[in-house]
Amino acid sequence: MKSKKIILNAIIVFLCLIFVIVSGVFISQMVDYNRSYHPDESSFLYACQEQDYVRMVNMMHRNLAAGVKSSDTMEECYAVAEYYEAATYYRAYFIAGNHDKAMKKKQIMDEKAALMGDLFYVAEDINKKLELDL
Repeated sequence: MKSKKIILNAIIVFLCLIFVIVSGVFISQMVDYNRSYHPDESSFLYACQEQDYVRMVNMMHRNLAAGVKSSDTMEECYAVAEYYEAATYYRAYFIAGNHDKAMKKKQIMDEKAALMGDLFYVAEDINKKLELDL
């Protein structure tokens, strides 16, 4: 009878150890999973090269919301993303006949075009893509 108790106690201790280990692994996996990804310069430049401006806008908003510090190149990429965002609104407002709001977005486009630096050529591509005659 005593030997059965000892064996059962040993099994319970063993199962408790396994439970603690599995719980630790689970918690570490959850922490890893919840770690935020913040796009870097290379991600922005790749999206720009692929002309995926929508993704650039999304990445920019994600970084701005998380307070990610940006380099000069990232600031240029942000300018491209903001230019694209303003250009899409400009086109929508212009088509809808709301010329006052369209002109405000055009102003933003002009400001952001000046901040694009080495990526200035992208503005022309965006204009072509959105069929804007500026």
